[in-house]
Amino acid sequence: MAKGSKEEISYDQLLRNFKGGKFPAILFMQGDEPFYIDRLGDWLEKYALPEEQQGFNQSVLYGRDVNAGIIINASRRFPMMFTHQLVLIKEAQNLGEKELENLLPYLSKPLSSTVLVFCYKGKTLDKRKKVHKTLEEKAAEGKAILFNSPKVKDYQLDKWIADYIKGEGFNIDAKTAQVMADYLGNNLEKIANEVAKLAINIPAGAAITTELIEKYIGISREYNVFELQNAIGRKDTFKAFQIANYFAESPKASNFSMPVCIGNLYQLFNRLYIFHNALNRAPDALAPAMGISPYILREYEGYARNFSLPKVKKSIAILLEYDLKSKGLGSSQTEDGELLKELVYKLLS
Repeated sequence: MAKGSKEEISYDQLLRNFKGGKFPAILFMQGDEPFYIDRLGDWLEKYALPEEQQGFNQSVLYGRDVNAGIIINASRRFPMMFTHQLVLIKEAQNLGEKELENLLPYLSKPLSSTVLVFCYKGKTLDKRKKVHKTLEEKAAEGKAILFNSPKVKDYQLDKWIADYIKGEGFNIDAKTAQVMADYLGNNLEKIANEVAKLAINIPAGAAITTELIEKYIGISREYNVFELQNAIGRKDTFKAFQIANYFAESPKASNFSMPVCIGNLYQLFNRLYIFHNALNRAPDALAPAMGISPYILREYEGYARNFSLPKVKKSIAILLEYDLKSKGLGSSQTEDGELLKELVYKLLS
């Protein structure tokens, strides 16, 4: 979200403003999630100025290569034969704290004909420092925008995927979105790239199904880590070993990775640990605490009946044991596929 003069501005609203020709004198984008920062920075670089004006009125600088003096000099230039110029600072997180402080004379009195943009990824400004306070003051005056881009929480990821896919002109059901979330992880750029891969191959408005995901992304609708989690949670021994055997026999086709399997199974039992220790919480509070969407909370209620709290603790210990084994401690001669089958056997025993 972005802080403007009076309201919180979303990424979508900010992009609409840009497309309508509304630019702040200063845009400071910060946070742990680079996806939105990169998207907005790329859009501004391509479209904030007409192509024929970019050679005269656009400066793209990198934080590691510049200092405050260079940025201020570029920002204080007046545009040539146009209404505004763009000064875009990529990788601005590489500017030292001292250089940021040296920018204060310009941040306090920005030119309305310059659009100064900072792509400050992986961190945020210290709210106690003068730089942040100055940007907030300018935001209150309508001259600056502070855009914060935090990581999407795990329990929100499937909804993010569903919303993103809808925004791209397609549809996806909640279960399939969860499969994508568990397989692709919390990397929004990676997810966007996989959706783009799908978009090339399917008609606009189509529903993205597990069959399409299997065909174009490579996530098997039957043999994936999400289904392995479910099978173990349900204590479906046949299905769990079927998946483990598939992983062991077809490691390349299944993108099998022992660390990924262990990480996902640890996630399953960690969620169950939280569930058993927070039964007095309301469902709408319990799901976020577990890092899941409310719609799959009922599934975990079933898993919890199969795994008591002592069993959950024992399973976590087993996972830690096999994590060490997968790294060569105590079983350097055992293939990962065989380790996985051993692990599944012990978890279901």
